[in-house]
Amino acid sequence: MRPRRGGWIAALAGALLLPVLQAPAAGTEPVGPSVTSVTFTGQHHYDLTGMQVGQVVVDVHIVSPFPVVPVNAGEYSEELTSPYLRLGDGRLQNLYQVGGSPTDGDWRSTFYVTANDDGLRTEVTDLVVIEGSWFQGTQYTLDLRGLADTSIGVRGRDRPVLLVSTVPATVADSWTGRVTATVTAMLQQSRTLLVGVPVVFCHDSGCDQGLLGPRLTDSKGRATYSYTSYPEARGSTTATLYRHNVHGRYADGVQWTRTRLDPATRTWVTASASPTLLRLGATTTLSGKARHASVLLVQRWVSGAWSTLGQVVPRVSGRWDYTTRPHLRGTLAYRALLPSWGDRSSDTPCQPSGLSCLYRGSVSSTVRVTVA
Repeated sequence: MRPRRGGWIAALAGALLLPVLQAPAAGTEPVGPSVTSVTFTGQHHYDLTGMQVGQVVVDVHIVSPFPVVPVNAGEYSEELTSPYLRLGDGRLQNLYQVGGSPTDGDWRSTFYVTANDDGLRTEVTDLVVIEGSWFQGTQYTLDLRGLADTSIGVRGRDRPVLLVSTVPATVADSWTGRVTATVTAMLQQSRTLLVGVPVVFCHDSGCDQGLLGPRLTDSKGRATYSYTSYPEARGSTTATLYRHNVHGRYADGVQWTRTRLDPATRTWVTASASPTLLRLGATTTLSGKARHASVLLVQRWVSGAWSTLGQVVPRVSGRWDYTTRPHLRGTLAYRALLPSWGDRSSDTPCQPSGLSCLYRGSVSSTVRVTVA
């Protein structure tokens, strides 16, 4: 059986095509289950750095005229079962019975947030119960808003990342071939290597779990995996960094981050300034977007050479910004430098044909700012 993946359960478009019963009119008997209480255990705002993890527990009491039993989503998701919670950002979290009976029971959902959830603002909005089978049963959606404060906010800093230092090989003429992938786990801003943490590699035919087990990162924060690949599966390999496993399944642990091992590894960075005309003592903001960058150096042309003003960590989207206050009048030149990274013992560029490679650095175009 294909292993389950952990962390947040992605919302499944089209998976919930079931009739939804509305709340009964006043004076009538309820036709479906109801929630009598909601309890939120955890913090409403998490400030997480590095590998810190925040735990959220939501308990609900469900009273139902029919037995509430787990119903699996089947081919749409091996992870998702009914009943489950729906969050405001579309994410779904399973509920598990922890007490009572199927018609009058206590159910609990436990999930985690990490520094990679930086900027998250959400709350638990609904509870979904399915009576019968997933596709032919009846879906009851119960609004939980107003029963308890379930808001969750996350600020994350120095988040864990997986840097791809070896990319999948291209199978040129044969039907199958060996693919070797290496990733390096580290904290993005401090560059601290993550040693002895589990990395699970997955591709179209399954994940590197079971008898082989996950790969633990070595003293350099690296984990390597080789497998046989079919041509149509090339480029579909992913690597997931986990905190721990629960009951032998990493799906139940904390998923820190996940990356796609994409053979297309060309780097680039763009830069612009706003405003470009300012008075002495005012500030200007440099901003842009970068690809395959873990850190950028913001530089200014000084006395015939580029001098680094500071560094900035791009957001998940690749966008970055840096504010500076010039102390000189005249036209000043700025740029963003994306340093090379990866396997520095190799001169091989990161291309599909490279088994060991180096991400070549990139530099933005020069941005000029006039200070009056």
